[in-house]
Order: sequence, then C-alpha cells, then structure tokens
Amino acid sequence: MNYTWNIIQMDCYPQAEGEVNVVWNAVWKLSGTDGITTCYITGNQALTYVAGSPYTPYAQLTETQVIGWVQAAMGADAIAANEKIVNDLVVETVVPATYQPPLPWAGA
Repeated sequence: MNYTWNIIQMDCYPQAEGEVNVVWNAVWKLSGTDGITTCYITGNQALTYVAGSPYTPYAQLTETQVIGWVQAAMGADAIAANEKIVNDLVVETVVPATYQPPLPWAGA
C-alpha cells in the first residue's frame, strides 16, 4: 500500500506569540492506493507554536513542513492507526465483506 499525506486547509491566528498568521490547526487528507484502488480519509490536527521556536512566515510554509508538524503532533501510533483505516478501506473496496447478489428468481 502506498500512502500520500496532503494538507487541504490551515487555520491561523492573526497574531500569536509575537508572530502573525500562526497556524493552529491543519486539515489533512491521507490517501492509500494498491496501484488500482485508491481510498482516503480526512482529519484535522491541532498545532501549537511556542514563542521563541523557529518560525516560518505563512507565505514560506511548504506542505512537507506542515505534514511534518501534523505527524509529529499526531505521533507514530495515530499515524499507523490512520494508515490502517485507509488500508482497510482499500481492502473492503477490492474484496467486500458482504454484497447483495441478485435474487435467484429475479432473472427467471
């Protein structure tokens, strides 16, 4: 399974800890594909800026940087849990646990 993380929205404080446009929440999308089938989930992660920490102006942020913040705040267990959810969605799409076949008498 190949996973891709994306940031689809960021919420900011106009001013916080002496900085402007400080990101406090990131909405993420996690996609997974087996090469044929792709599924995704979305979520959000609260972020905290600590005064005196390195600060990147909003216009200079990269998606890779924000994904790093999200994953660091989320932690390895939550990352693995979210990837398992996406994996299970792909598996369920490919080989459904249940289905509704046509009634045997419907075509007669």
